[in-house]
Amino acid sequence: MDGNLEKRKDFIVKYFMERGLEPPVIYEVIQYLAHSVFFDPGLSAFEIKEELYKTRLPSVELEEELLQKVKECLIIEGRKGLEYRFGKGFSYLMSI
Repeated sequence: MDGNLEKRKDFIVKYFMERGLEPPVIYEVIQYLAHSVFFDPGLSAFEIKEELYKTRLPSVELEEELLQKVKECLIIEGRKGLEYRFGKGFSYLMSI
């Protein structure tokens, strides 16, 4: 299970890095996504992208498939504690 989770997380990070985002910014974007899906799980990728556009974070191409992968990681990691549901599992990006 952990290996599969790590592959999912690596896919997400690689996706954002290929779009020119630096690891600390990726972590901030993931935290934003985590808060969005936690507080309003019915939001679509388009709706979240539109809200993200209004923040100081860079605009990102957010596809529904990627959003689902982020949600899966957050749900799986959320079993460790609420802070993981808010993206703590991606905090290693701050040291890259």
